[in-house]
Amino acid sequence: FHLTLVSKFLCYVAQPMLFATFRATIIRARYLDTVTPMRCQSAAYLSRLNQRLEFASLPRIVQSVKAFDIRMGGERLDLVAEEAVKEEDVIWTLFRHMHHFTNLRSFSAQDVSLTGTHFDSLAELKYFHGIHLERCSCTGDLGLTRFKLRHLSLHGKMTGTHGWWIPLLKCSSLQHLSYDAVPGPPGDPELLFPALATGPVMHSL
Repeated sequence: FHLTLVSKFLCYVAQPMLFATFRATIIRARYLDTVTPMRCQSAAYLSRLNQRLEFASLPRIVQSVKAFDIRMGGERLDLVAEEAVKEEDVIWTLFRHMHHFTNLRSFSAQDVSLTGTHFDSLAELKYFHGIHLERCSCTGDLGLTRFKLRHLSLHGKMTGTHGWWIPLLKCSSLQHLSYDAVPGPPGDPELLFPALATGPVMHSL
């Protein structure tokens, strides 16, 4: 076999696995003059993130990206406050590129704040069918009833607009659901024991 052909074949096989998930990390930075850690990232990280997004948006790469994942990456003490980029600016950078990822199937987030604008971007994606959230806060009019999800997982304490996640749980197209979300105050039986979707396509609950 010609080595060039073998190399091209291996790239063709490996590329979908290498670029299947695009991950971003937010940290909690604690400064000497603050008590509560700030959710943010460094300016250098944001610059690298933009470069990664531009690369992932290339025609030969973008079709391989099937999932977006935003994670909380622990706590640090060595960021200079003036150089910190706030959580919402990091997330906005990600969603500003979301329309490029037309083959995206799922979105995962941990310990972040989301708004209706973020869900608007996800709703525009033709093949999108999975949301996985852990300890997230969502506010405003989210318009979650428009999603036709197949996969949904909600875990940990959810905060923000009262019962914002309930429409997702009632999605009739759900096939796989993992749910142990704990509502924040005020207490409401509907938040503790919501009417879950149990339609004919549900495979696992």
